[in-house]
Amino acid sequence: MGTTGAGQGRRVGRPRAERRPTGGPAPREELLAAAAELFTTRGYAATSTRAVAERAGMRQASMYHYVSGKEDLLAELLESTVKPSLAYARELLADDGAPAERRLRELCRADVELLCAGPHNLGALYLL
Repeated sequence: MGTTGAGQGRRVGRPRAERRPTGGPAPREELLAAAAELFTTRGYAATSTRAVAERAGMRQASMYHYVSGKEDLLAELLESTVKPSLAYARELLADDGAPAERRLRELCRADVELLCAGPHNLGALYLL
């Protein structure tokens, strides 16, 4: 039972998503950017993993190679705002020369600046 024509005998599946240009963001970073956009515009509950994967330019099944799911994406996005704030808080705590009120105001200012610095308001994720 041989194949005679070109292309016969080959398995046909769904077409691959477009290939990423080399030198672009890493797939995990693309997923995080897509999740940030969708979580802040549609809401966490209304965003599916399929929507995140499609926005990042990949299939849903491929997404699971980089993240374990929607919860993983949310946790990493929140952590990206908490880690710098905690590091800065430690720095401010070590500065005994400044009044506590001034240090607290500076930490609040830095937090707001961090949350507003990106293209999406990650502060909205804390409302979930």
